[in-house]
Amino acid sequence: TAMDGYDHVLLFSLRGDVIGYDGVATGHYASAAVALEDSVVLAVPLTALDAVRHGDAVLDHALQVAISRQLAHAVELAELMSAVAADARLARFLLHWSQRMADQGLSPRRLLLRMNRRDIAAHLGLAHETISRCFSLLSERGLVNVSNRDVEILDVEGLRRAAHSTRGAGEDHARQEPEGEARHD
Repeated sequence: TAMDGYDHVLLFSLRGDVIGYDGVATGHYASAAVALEDSVVLAVPLTALDAVRHGDAVLDHALQVAISRQLAHAVELAELMSAVAADARLARFLLHWSQRMADQGLSPRRLLLRMNRRDIAAHLGLAHETISRCFSLLSERGLVNVSNRDVEILDVEGLRRAAHSTRGAGEDHARQEPEGEARHD
């Protein structure tokens, strides 16, 4: 939460993610974690973690892999945010979440979003009303089927095209010639 009260959601953690490791460098946590559903969390004091890591090479390697994976997710978040159009940001988010579900051994097409529209909006730097409109837009285009927090990806390739678009669907439509008018070049 910023000084002005704005909440920015940095990530949505899943099984196996390491949270709170950002506090190692500064000695304090710059962020907080909120459970969106019943969860199991293993809290390990840093001093105990250091002792265990140094005595167990397998654990140390697993921790390094988990942290590396999260750094990769941070890069993916930067890519999510770089999309100009809101619908492209949401499409990228859905593809990202689909891959994370696949990594967990779950369906990459049928997504149960544990987060609400406000959480997604705070993650993507958009207004929650914009997220709702973008879900409707992606649904109207036949890319997804949305029922509250249940999202089914209907057209993966179409969603990928939408994710790589730098213009919003409305902008693309506005550039097209009005029907019945001749084009003179």
